[in-house]
Amino acid sequence: MGVNGCNIGFMLRSDTLKLHFRDLAERNHLEQHGSGRGVWYGLK
Repeated sequence: MGVNGCNIGFMLRSDTLKLHFRDLAERNHLEQHGSGRGVWYGLK
């Protein structure tokens, strides 16, 4: 299983995904909602 229950075909470490999401949020492509384990991201 992958992100949101979808099979993404390869394994990524969760910290790697966090770094990519954080980078996209800093570049204003994503908007972060919440914090900690409850964080989720939406498109801007």
